[in-house]
Amino acid sequence: MTDPKHLSHVPADQLADGNADIDPSTLVRSLRDALAAHGVKAPSLGLDGPSMFHPYVPTLIELGCITKENARRLIQALAGPRPAVNG
Repeated sequence: MTDPKHLSHVPADQLADGNADIDPSTLVRSLRDALAAHGVKAPSLGLDGPSMFHPYVPTLIELGCITKENARRLIQALAGPRPAVNG
């Protein structure tokens, strides 16, 4: 899994706090960068439009569709050591 330090667009103080309200657009950019670092291209990656305007649902991030080759690369990237997951 990608080291959290690779979340270049997210301020370090927000990475340390799992409850910090990080801008969804920033997360999308960071996720795109982290995937690219593993050779994965996710052209459909973006914000879910309907959830952006729903007052009771957090904004969702769409991972979208990827090719078989990108799926293989994603599996390889995620197959590494698994860090503890908060939440």
